[in-house]
Amino acid sequence: MKLIKIAILIAASSVATFFYFHHEQSAATNQDTHPVKQNLAPQISVKKNEATVPNKLSVSEKDKSLSMLLSESKNMRAFVEYAKKFPEKGGYGYGLRALYDCAYARGLLTKKQSNLQYDPRKNSESYAARQTSFEAVRYRCQDFSDSELASAAIEAHKAEGVQKGDFILQAEKLRSTISTNKPVESAKVKEKILDQIFLTKDPLLVAEYGFKVANDGKAQGSSFVLDGKSYPTFSVDGWMIRTAWKLAACELQADCSANNMEVVSSCLGYARCFPDLPSYLKFELAGYGDSDGSKYVQAQLLSRQILDAINRGDLQFFRPKK
Repeated sequence: MKLIKIAILIAASSVATFFYFHHEQSAATNQDTHPVKQNLAPQISVKKNEATVPNKLSVSEKDKSLSMLLSESKNMRAFVEYAKKFPEKGGYGYGLRALYDCAYARGLLTKKQSNLQYDPRKNSESYAARQTSFEAVRYRCQDFSDSELASAAIEAHKAEGVQKGDFILQAEKLRSTISTNKPVESAKVKEKILDQIFLTKDPLLVAEYGFKVANDGKAQGSSFVLDGKSYPTFSVDGWMIRTAWKLAACELQADCSANNMEVVSSCLGYARCFPDLPSYLKFELAGYGDSDGSKYVQAQLLSRQILDAINRGDLQFFRPKK
């Protein structure tokens, strides 16, 4: 059953990646319009297509990475428009992540719903935590409109990002060509994506693509690979490797807060609420057999090895032994 659960979760994660959500943008006179600081209450009037990013940012705001801005943003639509100005920093990729997250959130709640439906099977404490998470994600995503999340519009966003040289969307395009029927070609593609990870050290690239390319790629018995060792994908060790990659991304300042969609979906969908992604990952790993927490400790150690290998640009650390 554990193996089935892992397989279902992987599939669900892949499906969620292709969802999108849209919100109409609002702004008030004298209101700060930076994508992080913009704080739109439902009663504020809406002006469609109004610019929400200032011409000048403070020094401290300029120093923040797109990953940090994504995590802190109170208006995801404003964030997307802002991030698109920086394709050389993966802005379109981060914008796409915001769209994915809000689309997935829409599948868990409705725009008109003011409160979660009370579930008598869950205690009042978990209901309060879920309501807080519900309000936060609805608030962040409320400015998107349906048309902006239509599949044609999303595909146009991706195509535009690729054309403008966004390295995250270029990696996604490369990843889509990986096939177990073409092992030689696929190995070269994986190496290209790993090279991009080495070059940029981008947290979203590490979180989304690291474990997807650091594997043997066999159709049967596929395993993740680290430092010449193989870890079967559908096993507690496989989940440990996924955890290690995500923890490595957290060290690079990925969005590992309570706003991370894995944390949000766990809270809203299953009343399992956590303060951050590492707490959630530790809980999940326990569910797949890490009863004493030793696999999580190992994942923490492996995450540091992953970061060291990325800093060295050590391709062979992630490739199967020849």
